[in-house]
Amino acid sequence: MEQNTGEIDWVEAALAALHRITGIQGRIRRIRRASRAETGEAVASAAAVGLRHGAVSSRLAVVCRRAVRTSGDLSVVHAQLAGHKGERVVGEKAAGSDAGLLITTYLTPALAVQCREMGLQFVDTAGNAYLDVAGLFVFVCGQTPPGSLVRPPMRTTGNPSSQRMVFTLLCQPALLQATYREIAHLSGIALGSVGAVFNGLAARGWLLETRAEGRAGTRSEPPSEAAESEDAQGEPPQGARAKGKGKGGANHSVRDGTEDGEEGAASGAGHHGDGRVEEKRRLTAPDRLLDEWVANYPTILRPRLQPRRFAAPSSDWWRALRAEDLAAFDACWGGEVAALALLPGSELSGEPQTLYMRPARMAQGIHALTSRYRLKPQPNGPIEILEAFWDASIDDPTRPGLAPPVLVYADLMASLQPTNLEVAAELRKGVIMDALDQF
Repeated sequence: MEQNTGEIDWVEAALAALHRITGIQGRIRRIRRASRAETGEAVASAAAVGLRHGAVSSRLAVVCRRAVRTSGDLSVVHAQLAGHKGERVVGEKAAGSDAGLLITTYLTPALAVQCREMGLQFVDTAGNAYLDVAGLFVFVCGQTPPGSLVRPPMRTTGNPSSQRMVFTLLCQPALLQATYREIAHLSGIALGSVGAVFNGLAARGWLLETRAEGRAGTRSEPPSEAAESEDAQGEPPQGARAKGKGKGGANHSVRDGTEDGEEGAASGAGHHGDGRVEEKRRLTAPDRLLDEWVANYPTILRPRLQPRRFAAPSSDWWRALRAEDLAAFDACWGGEVAALALLPGSELSGEPQTLYMRPARMAQGIHALTSRYRLKPQPNGPIEILEAFWDASIDDPTRPGLAPPVLVYADLMASLQPTNLEVAAELRKGVIMDALDQF
């Protein structure tokens, strides 16, 4: 947030708009200034806000987020508020299904309706609000936002290439130390895109790089600009390095490969006997990067995966589909079915079903499924089949027939179903947190 306007001006503006529209008074109880490394954008993170209307007083746990633009963003906020309970000052617990509160600059009418359906309370600077606490119910949408407070956020995962690369890194943290060429290959993106993603992360303070030069007496040449731009084939000149500005304007560079084509993943700060330059990379906010990827996946990458929907005569048709059947046409479960396997005993029905298939085998796989299980195309059917967009080496051999947990988590979050969001939170606390802890 701009320093000359104060760190919490837009939070106070939202509470002022709530009072103007509804007469409800809001007061910030506790608030701390979140660092850019934590949030990736200028955001004040409040601990609690007190609300008062007549004799009714409530104190709510709060997440303050300047920009909320997609349903995925709402799912992320809902997950952040999970476990928080609002307490009325007079001692009675809130009656809403989620006692937390989102404060943001603006929510569209469509997102406001989704908040109400999810039980996610919110207020924004335009005066839109959804509140459902004991003795108090408010739902306002359609108010015009103050343009001076709304600005587009800086995002790193805002295009399909960056979505693919960030997903690969989240699934395989060790790849963060690999060469640009290895990362590009496993992510299925052009070599020149790798530097752009790293530069974006560094500019936001989410990536730190420490540079170590080669053998004593060897002088490193300044990094070239070649790796930042692609030629017609998407390949930079041999031996080129990607260059960018990190936080504070510090230059950083990573060698894509040696002149004879040898490429090895950098294992840490240090030097090789042949004088090659290595860099040790570290993500400072992997949890925030995961949240952003999950929020963007439903609108940026998922629609490009050739989604197709079907319906089956029996709702439990999928239970007969064995792991070896899936392997026969390079397929794996995502969404609820995968979550049931990852978290046995979770309260999921397994419907709808999400399948990911390798593009080269997709036609064969769909034909086999439609023939064996009598699936029929249906625009809004409960069975969705999409292209698997990641390299097969990312798959965990101990979990055959299942998509990577990060993708299963994203599928659950995108559904906006309360039960799915609860299961997603459990999944995040387990196997996903184990991966994030490796960064």
